[in-house]
This record gives sequence, structure tokens and C-alpha cells, in this order.
Amino acid sequence: MPLVSIIVPIYNMEKYLRQCIDSLVNQTLKDIEIILVNDGSTDSSLSICREYEKVDNRIKVVDKSNGGAASARNAGCDIATGKYLGNVDPDDWVELDMYEKMFNIASKYDVDIVICDMIDEYKHKSVKAEHFLEDGYYNYEKINAHIYPYLVSTGVFRYGIIDGNCHMLLRREIITLNSIRFFEEAKRMEDYLFMVEYLLHTKSIYYLKGDYFYHHRKLFSSDRVEKYYTDLWDSLAKVNQKIWNLIKDIEGYNYKLQWAHTCILAAKDGITNEINTNNKRSFKEKVSTINLICNYKDLNRAIELVYSTKLPFIYKFFIWCLKKKYILLLYCIAFVNNKIIFPARILLKK
Repeated sequence: MPLVSIIVPIYNMEKYLRQCIDSLVNQTLKDIEIILVNDGSTDSSLSICREYEKVDNRIKVVDKSNGGAASARNAGCDIATGKYLGNVDPDDWVELDMYEKMFNIASKYDVDIVICDMIDEYKHKSVKAEHFLEDGYYNYEKINAHIYPYLVSTGVFRYGIIDGNCHMLLRREIITLNSIRFFEEAKRMEDYLFMVEYLLHTKSIYYLKGDYFYHHRKLFSSDRVEKYYTDLWDSLAKVNQKIWNLIKDIEGYNYKLQWAHTCILAAKDGITNEINTNNKRSFKEKVSTINLICNYKDLNRAIELVYSTKLPFIYKFFIWCLKKKYILLLYCIAFVNNKIIFPARILLKK
């Protein structure tokens, strides 16, 4: 059994794939398996995978029809045999000693998760990104105190404290024993949902604060920032329902209030998606989707849970618009955010 299985879900990433794979095959930890899952790519991604497979027997290539990132990750999990599991996105890369250092920590402290920090790689600069957690070892009591109160949401317009897993090592046994899967109906947020469920079964964590092993490429270009996601709201609503089913019977940690914040955030994201530059649907169709979001069956429950709490004015105003179903006003708010505020933030980051 290899010490670590590393899964890379791939769809049309020929431009960046070699840098990603090179950073994995040259790891100082040699006892690993690298699972490259080609998710129906139409470029040369599969050929690149086959090229590496021929010269490195640690590489396994899975070639499947396109099913999305969650489907690709599940396909990798299904054949993984390592004690620990890592995930790497195909346009990212990692430091060459990342998995050796993280596995040594996992082995020394016998933890369920090891977390490192990452560097967001923009076109013209690199920005270090950290969690606000303290570094070091977290036993179950410390997880109860510092992780679970922020598991689903860390507050206004924010998802949970740990919403991705590419900068982590996960104990594979927890995934298999609890039948944890990436939610294949989700076009977005599948890793967030996965981590919420995984963390509910976690007894120990080690956080390597200040160790920036993972490089996350931020592609501020038309294929990422301006992408319109068809049926995004349907996907977000399904993720929201899955989160509710996971936490609804758990007492404590304000899970229901946390869920309410993510439900309202999902509504905001769904509405913002409709105003996207690449959404070529008619104004009537966009308004119809916003109306659908406002009438989402769980949204009223979320609004009631949140509305009486202390909130920033802009957040409460947005919730009030949702509650009153002021469709055109919500459209205008999203338009201003998409056309003015968000582009300004991108320019500041360049």
C-alpha cells in the first residue's frame, strides 16, 4: 500500500498539466501513487497523461466520459489504495517536499487531516493565503471549540472555515468507512460539501501554519472569472439541502444558523451568476431565475433564522429584498456588484 494517493481531476488542461504532474512525480516522498483522471478532455490532456504513465509506474490513468470534477474525484477515490489521500487541481502545482513533510506530520501525530497553507498565484504576483486558525495539533476537544462553530459558515456572506481540500492530507479510511463521496450533482462547491461531511467524522487535525506548499493558480480571464454556470442555482440548492440533512439533527454549534448564512450566500451567488457577462439568456429568463431563487422553499427558513440577529446594513438590506421578493431590485444590486465592484477588485489584485 502506498503512503499517499494523489488524485488529479483533469478536463482540458493541456496548458498547465505538465507543470502539475512534474511537481508530483518529483516529490521527495517516493512511496506514492498518482491518479490522473481524464474527465472527457477534448484537448491533448489524455495524451500527456499517457506519456507520463509510460515512464512512471506510480501513475494510474483513468479515462472516462465527462461528468464534472466531483465525478472525476470519485473515480480517483474508487481506485486509491494509499493510507492518506491528497487532491491537486490540474492547473495548480505543489512544492516538491509537500507530501513528505505532510505525511511525516500525519504519521507522527496520527491525525485525520494535515493542512498546509497555499499561495494564490495571480498573473503578475503571488499572494500568501492562510487560515485564521492557530497552528499545531487539534484534538477532538479543540476541534469542538475552534472548528465546529465555523464548520458550515464563518459568518456573513461566507462559507465554512475549511471549504477545499487540495492543500490537505485526508485519512482514506474515514472516507471509505463512512461512504463519503463528492456530490456529483453539484457543479460548484462539491469540495466544500465533502469537507463538511468529512470533518463531522474527524477526531484530530494538524495545521502547518506558514508552510506554503500548495500553489493555487488564479486565472483572472474570460474562461474563469466571466464564466456563466448553466443551472448553477439548481446545483447550489442541492448542496444546501445536503448540508441541511447533515446538520439538522446535531445539537449545538449554531449549525442551523450557520446553514442559514450559507443558504443566503447561495442565493446571492445564484443571482450574481444570472448577471454574468457570458449569460446570453434574455432579461425575462434571468428575472425568472431570480424569482425562482426568491421562492426557494428553504430560503424563508434561513431568513427567519438570520433576520433577528445583528447584521451589517448591506447584508440585512439584501435579506430584506429576498424576503420581500423585490426581483428587479435584486437584479440591480447584482448588476452593480458584477459590473463595477467585482471588476474593480480584480484590477486591484493585478
